[in-house]
Amino acid sequence: MPSAYLDTPASDGTDELSFTVGTFDATQLNSGKRYYTTIVATWGNTTYDSAKLQGQRGRRIPTGCYSEWCVFATATDRIINAWNKKLGYWPT
Repeated sequence: MPSAYLDTPASDGTDELSFTVGTFDATQLNSGKRYYTTIVATWGNTTYDSAKLQGQRGRRIPTGCYSEWCVFATATDRIINAWNKKLGYWPT
């Protein structure tokens, strides 16, 4: 993803763990192109977990700042509702 960054969980709630990747300049994204990311985390304390996928629009304040600490959400859309996932294997 062009101008990619890993977001900080600083203002997130404590009820869900969030893994977030974003772009500082969405105008660099190409329509119809697929972008992928992989996040590797340590094992938790369960064999099943739930997850969901959301998209979020935001603003950089100030506009010249290219730090994850300068990006603030303005809207969130649910892309995939929460689902249960059996852990311990790689999906095919």
